[in-house]
Amino acid sequence: MLGLSLRGWLEWVEDYAVYLVVKSNASRPEDLQQLLHALRETLDLHGFYIHMNGNNLALLPDPVNKRAAAAEILRRHTAVHGRVPVFGLGIACRIWAFCACAILRPSRRTASWVGNCHERAAGFPRLVSA
Repeated sequence: MLGLSLRGWLEWVEDYAVYLVVKSNASRPEDLQQLLHALRETLDLHGFYIHMNGNNLALLPDPVNKRAAAAEILRRHTAVHGRVPVFGLGIACRIWAFCACAILRPSRRTASWVGNCHERAAGFPRLVSA
């Protein structure tokens, strides 16, 4: 055994256990790093996204992500209210897939609008290298 003081639980959405959360009772991130190391040596974590942030360790199956969640929310909303404009904003490269839910579908109307936006954006400095 690792001799760590941890607490963990499954996060549920509707009737499904979606992902695992673990925290250190001593608020020691190094305890979570030690646990993660042991998990990687013991289990095949292929197919899981591992998120560690301070005193939080989460193991999420790859299909559980912000893009899939946003797509489901949009699907449910559209079924009730019809199509509405959607905007995606974010500050990290990791959420580009999530923001892709707000990308305009090609049409005559959007082609000129998107082209105009790209022309305007050309004058701004690039924050991320291609």
